[in-house]
Order: sequence, then C-alpha cells, then structure tokens
Amino acid sequence: MNHPVRLQTCSRLIPMPCRAHLKKDAVWSLDAGYAARASVAASSEFGTARANGTCLLELALNMKSPTIYDTIQNGDREERVVNQEETMAAREKQKLIKERFRSWVFSDPDRTDRLYNDNFNNLRLRQFDGSHLDFPSP
Repeated sequence: MNHPVRLQTCSRLIPMPCRAHLKKDAVWSLDAGYAARASVAASSEFGTARANGTCLLELALNMKSPTIYDTIQNGDREERVVNQEETMAAREKQKLIKERFRSWVFSDPDRTDRLYNDNFNNLRLRQFDGSHLDFPSP
C-alpha cells in the first residue's frame, strides 16, 4: 500500500510533490508533473540532457546509480551500449543532489538530533527492579 509522504527537500531541490514510499518493499516513487520535469532545476542544475533531475532524485532515494545507454544497430538487431560520458555526467549530478540533501539535513540542529535519536538512540537496557508489580497489603 502506498503511503503519501512529503519530503521537504524535494521541493527545495526540484519544485515537485514527492509522493509515495512503499514501506514493505522499501521503494520510493516520485509523482513529478510536467512543471517539475521541465523546470530549470530538473533539466540543468540537477540533471543532464539525458537524465532528468527528477529521475536522478528517485534513483538516489532508492540507492541506485544512473546508467545511460545508447542504442546502436548491429546488422538486423539493436544493441544497448553504456554511454560512459553521459553516465558519468548523470552520476555527478546525482552526487550533487546527495550533497545538497546532506547539507539540508544537517543545517538544522534540532532535526539532526531528532533523526539521530529516532534511528540510533531508541534502545534502552532492561531494568528488572519489579517496580511494575503490585503486592497485596498485609
């Protein structure tokens, strides 16, 4: 089941609603409309001519690296070949998106503390002191 989630940094990087996280499969999907895909931020600042910033952001949220392929005709069949130059450019733009996200997360000390405590500081050793027990009065 998709649960709508709003990521504040998405709209700061690329003006778009970041919509769904499928918790069972740990998959993020973005609902990028035309305005988001066609924005200057998505097409040039955080994207390349062949890899849009919205696609790169979705890949980053799902911990995947972009790979750009070219299709070439080899006789009567088509063959996909990795375009090294475009792939490296897309990965550099994705690296920029990750750096901007990291700087946004750590820019607010309260948010940083909350994220740390929610994820890492949430376990406590048991104390077997019996304080929860009620004994009958003598």
